[in-house]
Amino acid sequence: MSIEYEKKWKILNFDRKMIPEGSVEQVIFQTYLTTAEECIERRVREIRKNSTFRFVFNEKEKIKGSQGRRECEVEIDSNAYRYYLLSTKAGTYTILKFRYTFCFCGWTFELDVYDGYLKGLVTLEAEADSEDRLRAILPPQGFQFEDVTGNRIYSNAHLATLTSPPT
Repeated sequence: MSIEYEKKWKILNFDRKMIPEGSVEQVIFQTYLTTAEECIERRVREIRKNSTFRFVFNEKEKIKGSQGRRECEVEIDSNAYRYYLLSTKAGTYTILKFRYTFCFCGWTFELDVYDGYLKGLVTLEAEADSEDRLRAILPPQGFQFEDVTGNRIYSNAHLATLTSPPT
């Protein structure tokens, strides 16, 4: 289990030409699962990279009084993935996004280009190992953005409840 501190921006001027050369591309199907505790999020992902498929179970718990979250992520097999899908949270939809991972100024960034019912939404995220280091992260030049860090509307768990991108 690790603790993650995350910064997130909504990209306002996205153009495919802005995807940095050398970025690693993945296609992610992300589904949220039912949970008895409101402060805990559980999800499964199918991650496609080139011709390979991976399946991941993830659990995140908000840390009171902090921007951090405890995170536990484990690889699962396709049978476990299908089993977890039976527990899809009512009123949610599977998120489809194309993720481009790249490094800039020593930080790893994840550019998520949403598709399906969230088409048109593009976000950029970076993680740090402390709240102090989190404050030092700035997005790469060229992106016009709105800082949506901590804005529940742009959390993937909330996005999974929508039928169109937030405005």
